[in-house]
Amino acid sequence: MKKTTFIIIVIFSLSLISCQKTEKKTSMSKIGQDTSSVTVTTLKNIVDSGKDIFLLDVRTMPEYKQAHLSFADLMIPYDSLQFNLSRLPQDKNTEMYIFCRSGRRSRIATDYLYSIGYTRIHNILGGIIAWKKAGYPVVSGK
Repeated sequence: MKKTTFIIIVIFSLSLISCQKTEKKTSMSKIGQDTSSVTVTTLKNIVDSGKDIFLLDVRTMPEYKQAHLSFADLMIPYDSLQFNLSRLPQDKNTEMYIFCRSGRRSRIATDYLYSIGYTRIHNILGGIIAWKKAGYPVVSGK
């Protein structure tokens, strides 16, 4: 009888642990799914249309100096966002486009911004590498 009770408790405990892991995975996936990704061509078309957007560069200062987009509103390295929230738009419904060198850091930044309440966030696929590859202009120096 004790052995059967022990086995039932172990199985029950393992199923609870399994459910908790699944729940964490789901909530992380939700963050990524609720932000969108756009191509550099889409971004270029939006900028050319004159639409009012906020563009955040999440690369480092040396990368920014090497080449950046002339219409970027702000540069904050992705790993410093939590310390620079006061520099971001206070209206969490502001349409924001986030880019980096290749798209990896901007994806992390978009997920973070979504997790703290920003709702209209777009990751730029391929980052500045894709922008330059498409032949779009960049600014060097500064």
